[in-house]
Amino acid sequence: MNEKSRQILEKYSGNGIESNSSMAVPTSSSTSLGILDKWWSAMHGSSRRGKLLLAIFPGIFVALFLNIFQPFTVNNQDGSWGFSLWIAGYGLLATLIILMTEFLIKPLSARWFRVKEGGLWTDVFWYVWHFVTVAIGMMLYRVFLCHGILLWPPFTEVMTMLYRTIMIGFIPMVLLILGRKVKQQETLIQNLDRRFPVQGKILLSGENGKEQLLLESKDLLYISSSDNYVEVHYQQKGQHLRMILRSTMARMETLLQTQPQIIRSHRSYIVNLHQIAAFRAKGKGLQLSFRDYNFTIPVSAKYKALILAKVQRSNVPV
Repeated sequence: MNEKSRQILEKYSGNGIESNSSMAVPTSSSTSLGILDKWWSAMHGSSRRGKLLLAIFPGIFVALFLNIFQPFTVNNQDGSWGFSLWIAGYGLLATLIILMTEFLIKPLSARWFRVKEGGLWTDVFWYVWHFVTVAIGMMLYRVFLCHGILLWPPFTEVMTMLYRTIMIGFIPMVLLILGRKVKQQETLIQNLDRRFPVQGKILLSGENGKEQLLLESKDLLYISSSDNYVEVHYQQKGQHLRMILRSTMARMETLLQTQPQIIRSHRSYIVNLHQIAAFRAKGKGLQLSFRDYNFTIPVSAKYKALILAKVQRSNVPV
């Protein structure tokens, strides 16, 4: 667990989390190798989407890199589209080879040889496998382009192609690893409030995880949408404050699903019913008035029945 995640957990720990939480935080007795392996396993998922990304992204990168920068012996000074397509074939070949490994060879190895997916050393082995198999495939493809037949070249040419493959493939692999790490951090922040339900506390965050707002659930007034952002309106020491987060309303609903009194009232609004003083009919919907502030929130016809049921149970006056 990185320092940022630990700080968030410590912040929650000081606000009501019990010590027997379901998530174990690594102790000092854990070895650094074990922590590294757990971090790696958490970051590298084995979903179908992750495997497709692992295959497609490097292929696109290789095709664009070779055509744009034309390294090594690639030379397309005339700008021939046919030549560009042949060069892009390196990227397509890399994608096909990685797909075959991810969806055929790895499942068969798990079935026949009991090789389990996940873990630092297993993933290192498969990354090396990807580089070697892609290098061999590209080498044979190059021989075919140059000579029109498939021949096994000298050992020095094999090592040269492996070196070139590592040099080019290292960049997309690093980008994928960093992207997965960022996604893991984002997911941790998004799900933190659900995994560590703290009585009376809510944690709201932006999609990038850098913007965070921790407050008492009773202090949230409402949330409104603004293009690709949301405006969180809350009170603090009697003052009405606002914070803008880059997020969607659907994502906010997910973060607040442990708070039954905070619900969607409109396509553009989420409201805290504990802050509502009164409501009245307006067209096919409703209009909610706040207890201590002179502004109202609309309720659309879609959410009217749900809001009425919850408001009436809360004895909000008409």
